[in-house]
Amino acid sequence: MKTAQSQVNVKELKTVISHIINTNKNIQTKGITPIALNVVGPAGLGKTSTIQQTALDMGFKKENIVKLSLSTLDEIGDLIGIPVEEYKMIKKVKKEGQPDEVKELWVKEAAINSYSKAGYVVTNKSRMAYSTPEWIEGKTGPGVLILDDYTRASQRFTQAVMELVLCQEYASWKLPEGWTILLSSNPDDGMYNVTDQDAAQKSRYMNVNLGWDATIWAEWAEKNGIDGRCINFVLLNKEIVKDETPEVNARSITLFFNAISSIKDFNSNLPMIQLLGEGSLGVEVTTMFTSFIHNKMDKLITPEEIFDTNKNFSEIETALKDLVKSGTDYRADIAYVLTTRMLNYIEFSIKDSQITDKLLNRIEELVLANCLGSDLKFVLGRRISNLNTKYNSLLMREAFVDTILE
Repeated sequence: MKTAQSQVNVKELKTVISHIINTNKNIQTKGITPIALNVVGPAGLGKTSTIQQTALDMGFKKENIVKLSLSTLDEIGDLIGIPVEEYKMIKKVKKEGQPDEVKELWVKEAAINSYSKAGYVVTNKSRMAYSTPEWIEGKTGPGVLILDDYTRASQRFTQAVMELVLCQEYASWKLPEGWTILLSSNPDDGMYNVTDQDAAQKSRYMNVNLGWDATIWAEWAEKNGIDGRCINFVLLNKEIVKDETPEVNARSITLFFNAISSIKDFNSNLPMIQLLGEGSLGVEVTTMFTSFIHNKMDKLITPEEIFDTNKNFSEIETALKDLVKSGTDYRADIAYVLTTRMLNYIEFSIKDSQITDKLLNRIEELVLANCLGSDLKFVLGRRISNLNTKYNSLLMREAFVDTILE
């Protein structure tokens, strides 16, 4: 009985990629071929961008992060180089008291003259080889080769990739030392037009499955300025991305949210929102979004309002209590959304210079106030104190520490 392979989120994927690249650096020094990694996941999750960002974070030069979209390449030569004829040349080097040393090399026709001047002689032997492809020509040092849409490529490309993955070379050229090959693919689950890979192909690389994680997406969205109302919607509907509806993915969601970001009042522009939503996410998800608007969930208090130290905290506390409620009416879902948004806002939107005593006082007031569940208060207090050394002073406040440890 087959079981589903475990999935990783974007943060975990970065850790896996970093591990493979660092491992490859180590095993190459022992003469072992580097390991290739295939990142498998639905469209729009950020497979390729995550690979690229990880490589940048690890200090790779931009020019040594090469991406080839295999599904869009027309000529196999764009991947492996153009076939050329090479000629064997030899040179005898005299050594005193010893037999002559014979040096051999294979050169292209255009280079024969220059090697002849260096004392080499053309033999009657020739062979067909491949010129170094443009994307790797002249590159040295460590790098990353990203072969995008691997399983969407034609068989002649996937066969060539097998050789590259297995040997890190193709006929007469090879990747420089320190390079890692990373593939990206859509799953072979009937939802995508992909080419099935046989056992021989699959055995040449490792697979890691990337899955949707609404909380991780919300961090990215906060960092990249996505409309906060839309972030709230995703956090309240964390299972919005499903395997059976591949058209609803992180890319299409972001596309829709950017399209409506200039609309100040969602409720008065529902026809436009419905039209744009159905054109990118379909009827079901768009209906969920309009229900979200009808229930005034787009009107939730924002992190900017919560951390506006010019406002009296009693106003903020009242607004939070009205939203989250208490007892049997406690809205754990809304408390989760607000806490997540506050944490992401503090981490990604507040600059170091803005961490003032007034801000620290507001954070303490939030933790001490009885408007969030104890678990969320613990998460809020613990994570904030680990974000920036300027927040560490909160750990010197007895009431703050006692509350998050309750």
